[in-house]
Amino acid sequence: MLPVGSSFVLATDITSRGNTSSNNLMQIPRSELSTHSSNAKEDEQQSGGINNNEEDESLESLDSLYSSKTEESLDALPPLNSSLTPNSPTNENGNTSEDKIEEEEWEDDKQNINATTAVQSSLPTTTLRSKLHRILTILIQKEYLALLGWFSLLIIPLQYYIGTIGYQLEKLGDDGHYTNIFSITYASAAALAPFGGYLSDRLGLGLTQGLATSLSAVSFYFLAVGNLQSQIVGMSIYSIGRLLVFGMYFSNIGKRFGYTNYGLLAGLGLMVTAIVSLLQYPLITLVTNGYAKQVNIICGSALLILGLPYCLWLGIREKKDEQEQQNEVDDTTINEATTATRRHTRATPTRQSSLFRASFIRKPSYFAQ
Repeated sequence: MLPVGSSFVLATDITSRGNTSSNNLMQIPRSELSTHSSNAKEDEQQSGGINNNEEDESLESLDSLYSSKTEESLDALPPLNSSLTPNSPTNENGNTSEDKIEEEEWEDDKQNINATTAVQSSLPTTTLRSKLHRILTILIQKEYLALLGWFSLLIIPLQYYIGTIGYQLEKLGDDGHYTNIFSITYASAAALAPFGGYLSDRLGLGLTQGLATSLSAVSFYFLAVGNLQSQIVGMSIYSIGRLLVFGMYFSNIGKRFGYTNYGLLAGLGLMVTAIVSLLQYPLITLVTNGYAKQVNIICGSALLILGLPYCLWLGIREKKDEQEQQNEVDDTTINEATTATRRHTRATPTRQSSLFRASFIRKPSYFAQ
């Protein structure tokens, strides 16, 4: 460490040297200073030119390497400070082609979503329309209209019979005994309902409905006879016939039209017959006016003349449908048997060849010439 006096002497020496150098610099002529500065600039330009040449050579080598790999020039690339790629040109709004593609895809997605929503919203309406169309198609079928006609035709006399049986028995001299017998007979007929269903399964709807029509018609002829004792048979026949009429109506809808719209078809038929059955009141008025025998004969004859042709047509149609179904089953069975035979033949070639040789041994007819 230097003493305080020596440090002062050193600082004074440095200061004196600095002043001397500055005085020497001020003594240099200005022309020499300009000459030195120009020489320095030339040296810098020469060194810069060398560096620029080296950069140009390196860029040329990079350009040739990039061109050999991508078949493009480095000049096609955007500047380093640009955020765009060569394949992303901009439009007037400044959006790139990729942004445009994304916008188009988004519009397509929105259209698809809207279309799907519209389809889903229209599904219930379409389903309802298809159901209504199917139901209307069934309702206007000739067979269903014929069934309603048959049922409506029978319901008018049947309801008339219920409404006037007490009055007519009283006119024949009944004191209430036969009226009670009718009540018991009418209720007991329900025990024969399984038998009616068995007949429809075994004999068909056409024949069973024809039996119901005939029994209902015959009951009116017994009522027209005017013999009080014979009314027991007539009332029994009427009870069985009425049971079969209602049973066959519901069975017909299930067998011929299926059970998809069973409730609608059955309920519509009941509504129609309920309205039509109001025609019983004019018949009841005729009976009270003294025309009971004529009305009973007309009712019985109308049932036979107008009701039986429908039953005959229905029986024929049933047989035709059964024959078509049997033919379809036979065709299916034949196809299955043929397929099984072919599989068996392919699986046993040895047996086939032995059968072929045996046919030559037996000498079939085409060899006998």
